[in-house]
Amino acid sequence: MGHVFISYVTEDAVAVRRLARALTAYGIEVWLDREQLEPGVRWASAIRAAIRDGAFFVACFSRHYGARQKTFMNEEITVAVEELRLHSTDHAWFLPVQLDDSPVPDRDIGAGETLRSLQWTKLYEDWDEGVSRLLRTIEPRSARLLELEVALRSDSARERIAALDDVARLGPHAARVGSALFVQLEHPNQTVRRAAVGALSRVAGPKREVVVALLTLIADRKDDHKPRDRYPYDAEAAKRCLAGFGADAVPVLLEAASAEARLVRPAAAVISEVSDRRATDRLVAELKNEQDAIRAASAGSLGRIFAPLGSYSNFLNDKLPINNIDTEHLPELHGAGVEAALLEVLTDREPSVRWNACFALGRIGRRASAATPHLVERLDDDSPWVRGLAAGALANIGDIPPEVKPRLIALLSDEHYVATRAAFALGSLGPAASDAVPSLIEHAERINEYQLYQALGAIGDPRAIPLLEKGTSHRHDTFRQVAITELAKFRAPERQA
Repeated sequence: MGHVFISYVTEDAVAVRRLARALTAYGIEVWLDREQLEPGVRWASAIRAAIRDGAFFVACFSRHYGARQKTFMNEEITVAVEELRLHSTDHAWFLPVQLDDSPVPDRDIGAGETLRSLQWTKLYEDWDEGVSRLLRTIEPRSARLLELEVALRSDSARERIAALDDVARLGPHAARVGSALFVQLEHPNQTVRRAAVGALSRVAGPKREVVVALLTLIADRKDDHKPRDRYPYDAEAAKRCLAGFGADAVPVLLEAASAEARLVRPAAAVISEVSDRRATDRLVAELKNEQDAIRAASAGSLGRIFAPLGSYSNFLNDKLPINNIDTEHLPELHGAGVEAALLEVLTDREPSVRWNACFALGRIGRRASAATPHLVERLDDDSPWVRGLAAGALANIGDIPPEVKPRLIALLSDEHYVATRAAFALGSLGPAASDAVPSLIEHAERINEYQLYQALGAIGDPRAIPLLEKGTSHRHDTFRQVAITELAKFRAPERQA
């Protein structure tokens, strides 16, 4: 699009420059008559060319104009009227603007019409709406952005949310309203803040100021009465956005955490959900971070990055591992030194680091087979979380040594979390764990029914049938269905044989 020529009298320079700034802010080139001329240029011919070559002509009328007997603005209007006569009548080119309520000049523009025949914009009544009307003619997309900016100042939370959703849809094209989005993060309405998170992440992306602002929101919204790392849903949205930025956000998160103690745990919560391989080297390095939470989060993130497709969801849901994963196309692991780094922190002083290392190794699966003896040692860890996750990791890695089976059976009398993971590991052994069935039945109340029924079905010992039959009438549909599924395995021809 070409430039917009603005015609005015000197007394209105302040208002006109304000208008020019508003148009320029939306990427519109503005020509302010003699200010655009280079030294030595014949101004009269240059202005005529600027008017005729312009995409639009904006004439700013006011009482100051009306009071003038002579003004260069009249010459500019004369040229513009001549140009207007050459334009199609269905195309708005001459755009009259009122800066105050002074009378509109009744100047002839030909064909029996005057300037009063044109549609005027009354800036003095509502500046934002007036600029928006101009933009709708000059640059429709810019007009929409201005409307959204106005809506973001509304007293109505519903209007703000709708505007934020529209900004998010525009993405980078809405960069002009970026500064207004930061303000929305401080709005008292939680849904407004959540919508602002989504809009800001789509408009500005992983810029440093965005990462810091979203991380601060998480820190400000931490509810100490909720379980660890659980946040209100606006902060959860911020956490997901930051994790989605991946490796681009990690350095800023770490920098912010090192600069302000209250940002350590929120930063760790985000890092633990990063699954971007580009962050591998930095995460491996952070396994030596002084902050316990950062070391733990880095271990957890590495597990996400290198988890094979399939074993990820299996491990999280404590289902039995998939043993037919195509390892040929899995992400490279050993080149990054990931396994060695995780093995080193299996003996970290902080329990959360140890259990995240177990978790990561379990998600890596069979490629982490060298970790097996180290995970076996963790079955005697002081932390029940470490014991449980070590058992689950052994199951996902596979090939559990026979001598480990008695230790897994002993864990069935441990806490609920540990017993459940031990059952998961025993189930991965299949029929070889038949001697564990009496203990599984004895400690059934300590074990999550889903994992218990699956383990019994995988082992295939007939002594489990009564417990599975009882499970078919379980009050929860999910448990009832898995009991029915596992019981059916005992009636399959191959097992009956």
